[in-house]
Amino acid sequence: MGQEVNYDDLARLLVRVFRVDPADLSPGVTLQQLNLDSLALVELAVACNEQFGTTVDETSFTSEHRLADVVDLLRPG
Repeated sequence: MGQEVNYDDLARLLVRVFRVDPADLSPGVTLQQLNLDSLALVELAVACNEQFGTTVDETSFTSEHRLADVVDLLRPG
């Protein structure tokens, strides 16, 4: 069972793994606005699974997902 993931957890992962500028982050920002391409979306799913113990599919995220949507997708159940 994975840990409970919140927005701050996701933001830290994006800064660390994808070198996203923290000033560019907010819950309403889309993955596309962060310039994450299709390969980066797969890498994001893998990084979330490793970091948070989640089991999201590698195709779970789309460029239209907002960061708040990603957090919702990472919540168990």
